[in-house]
Amino acid sequence: MKAALVTGASGDIGTSIARDLAGSGWSLYLHYHSNQEKINLLLSELQTAYPGQEFYPICLDLTDEAEVTKLADHIFSLQAIVFAHGRTEYGLLQDMTSMQMDDLWEMHVKMPILIIQTLYEKSIVR
Repeated sequence: MKAALVTGASGDIGTSIARDLAGSGWSLYLHYHSNQEKINLLLSELQTAYPGQEFYPICLDLTDEAEVTKLADHIFSLQAIVFAHGRTEYGLLQDMTSMQMDDLWEMHVKMPILIIQTLYEKSIVR
């Protein structure tokens, strides 16, 4: 069975992607950080609609690099990763601080690369 990791699965975009993938026959690892209630509702929905597939919640803080190594402990095999996690800075570009830019870079560029490096050995599509 095909398995995918969806980061940010508790957000609107991640939830929508998870529903689409599950509808296409994928088993899913559903990452979230703090919205356990929304993940529990999504899990219940997907398990009811697709009883032959597997759905695993994974709670990790993707602002902490040490959490990425824990991710591999929760994943058995993987064919795809969907990066739907993120953060937003509101305001004008000229007002953005260097620290805000670093935080965005780490969340949207560095973390996905670290996740891919960490999970490479779990992938069966090498």
